[in-house]
Amino acid sequence: MLRLWQFFMGYLSIKINRENSERLLNRAAASKIKIWNLQYKDGYIYGNISPTGFIKLYELRKGIKCKIKIIEKCGLVFSLKRHKKRFGFILGIILFFSIIILLSNFIWIIDIDGNNKITDSQVINSCKEIGIYEGMAKNKINNKYAAQHLQIIRDDIGWCSFVVEGSVLTINLSEIDNTIIKESDYPSNIKSIIEGTIKKINVSSGDALVKVGDTVSKGDLLVSGVVSKADGVHFVHSSGEIIADTYREFSAQCNFKQQKQVETGEIIKRYTIEFFNIKIPLYFGKVNKMNNYNCKINNLKLFGNRLPISVACEEYKIKENLIYKYNKDELKEILLNEINTQVDDFGFISITECEREFVETEKGILLKITYKCEENVAVQENILLSKEN
Repeated sequence: MLRLWQFFMGYLSIKINRENSERLLNRAAASKIKIWNLQYKDGYIYGNISPTGFIKLYELRKGIKCKIKIIEKCGLVFSLKRHKKRFGFILGIILFFSIIILLSNFIWIIDIDGNNKITDSQVINSCKEIGIYEGMAKNKINNKYAAQHLQIIRDDIGWCSFVVEGSVLTINLSEIDNTIIKESDYPSNIKSIIEGTIKKINVSSGDALVKVGDTVSKGDLLVSGVVSKADGVHFVHSSGEIIADTYREFSAQCNFKQQKQVETGEIIKRYTIEFFNIKIPLYFGKVNKMNNYNCKINNLKLFGNRLPISVACEEYKIKENLIYKYNKDELKEILLNEINTQVDDFGFISITECEREFVETEKGILLKITYKCEENVAVQENILLSKEN
């Protein structure tokens, strides 16, 4: 640090005549004039001294027959003085150091450490939500508060810390293992989800309140979680299947004329450079967001470290609106496929079609189909226990 200061402020390399030099150096020591790198060579004493120290030393030589000679002027001050006529050069140096000092007060890079499942982009976007971003002033970051805020807005982060070193903000974090927790044995009943006739009962826990052949309505209690035993009443987690015959009606409606968006095959790409949260578009005009949109962001890296510069490629697959007109047969097939999709989502054990009705409307066709189904009508309902009981 001392050498750096001497370089900026400048110093003189001098030589002192050997005659009476001891008296001069003693006076300099008494006056606390600092001379360093002293050495004797070829009848002269060589050393380095500051410009102000040289002036004081020159005054002390009065009355002493001793010669002092400047060999070399060293340091930034003297270098700038030699180039004082080159105003642009001096201004460039001043601007260079000013910019370095200015930029050192800002966050250039946000580095994420400890993430496996969570991507860097996800963490950085979450940081933007809490006001932490590349290009912000370092003195505006409250490390402890920012870490707590990030944990609050993200359920997948269990712990994190913010560390600022130079112009780099490092976020150390640990992820939460979101392993699916099995259903705990809370006391529960089993109720009917729909009206039907009981066909099969398979209860592994709880007290069955119905038998095969019974007709039940929606919401009826099928299996109770309150079980009476010799040692008293117990609350259990009811489990099992209640298979019943049910009737379900599905419907779907379509118009003869339908508007569809069809890809034309044309692809438009738009590139954007983002630097310190400033987006610089490299294109003109706008593209309709209704088209298929995809965006890829590439973060630039230097020596393995991510730079605060990214290039985004926005890709649009152009669509156009077309009007299709269906005949009755085509529309009926579309409706049947739509209802089949609805039926598949229920996962019935077996299903038999009972009634089908096509109703032609002013603009299209309405299809209603009634099915006789075999399904599990059991649904869990927790028993709420009062602390007062």
